Amino acid sequence: MNEQLTLSPVHRHDPAESVLAARKVRATRQLERVLLCLYQSDRPLTDDELGEQCGLLRHSAGTRRGVAVRMGLVERAGTGVTPRGNPCATWRLTEQGLRIAAELARDAA
Repeated sequence: MNEQLTLSPVHRHDPAESVLAARKVRATRQLERVLLCLYQSDRPLTDDELGEQCGLLRHSAGTRRGVAVRMGLVERAGTGVTPRGNPCATWRLTEQGLRIAAELARDAA
């Protein structure tokens, strides 16, 4: 996951495989951003906070966080509050997630 990826422009007439590959690269980069945001935070984050800190829409951040949960990199930490005052889950890195995020942070430096 920490491989250096380059995003080639995808054009309207490119084969479907090229479009799918570009989407996969974008999703991988967003996942890495979510892991780094959780790594750099001093507390567990809600999906809203994660999106704000990562520069992603809440839905995109939540989708990538969900992928990270299924991969065993992120786990539920407790309960927080949405901007509207509703209760919601907070999230933190697992031990495996911490190791990977630390590696991503080192690679980014």
